[in-house]
Amino acid sequence: MSRYVSVKGWLECEDSQVGRIKRIISDYKPKSDFGSIFNNDNIELYNKGWCYQKEIINWTSYIFYGADIKEYYLEFIKEEIKEILRRNNKIDGMFFFSYEEDGIIYWKITDSKITECEGGL
Repeated sequence: MSRYVSVKGWLECEDSQVGRIKRIISDYKPKSDFGSIFNNDNIELYNKGWCYQKEIINWTSYIFYGADIKEYYLEFIKEEIKEILRRNNKIDGMFFFSYEEDGIIYWKITDSKITECEGGL
């Protein structure tokens, strides 16, 4: 039986970074240590969770993610977020990983650095 994780969060960036981030997401391939569980269909499915603003309001662009994913695909999404942060500076944000039975872990992102926390805010 598969276990699921609810992933929801956002990145805050400059409008000039949005195109680069979209390319990272569309080009990102899983690392070889993920084995054969990922194929192009899986990648395409889970990347549908990314949402972009149609128009920037004032000065910050937001990129959102939301999906309920099989737990063993979670590392792919986490590594994808880390790749975005490695290749861009000055990104802030927050991501929540809600496990069916194990509670919530969340990432607070400041200046492209992740602080991982457990439990409530």
